[in-house]
Amino acid sequence: MLNRKARIAVLIVIATTETCRRQKLAPNVTGMTDDETMRTAELFVSLAGKHSLVVVEHDMAFVEKLGGLVTVLHEGSVLAEGDLATVQNDQRVIEVYLGR
Repeated sequence: MLNRKARIAVLIVIATTETCRRQKLAPNVTGMTDDETMRTAELFVSLAGKHSLVVVEHDMAFVEKLGGLVTVLHEGSVLAEGDLATVQNDQRVIEVYLGR
């Protein structure tokens, strides 16, 4: 069972299915149990091909479960884009987010 916040996000997607094929979701998986996080990722992956999802999340383990394109923003601009491994190894991302 998904937590309340995740269920609301899913209901919004379902409710707008007929009129909109693109959704922005910010699930904030930090407060979820491991099971809730896994189910949320599975749900998002199941929507692939039917909807375009923009997921705003900082939990990289969750992002990794989703697969797909990752875009890293910094001060309102795209800093890096690609698969998760590519952006995690991007020197600009490392410098900005890890201070190295």
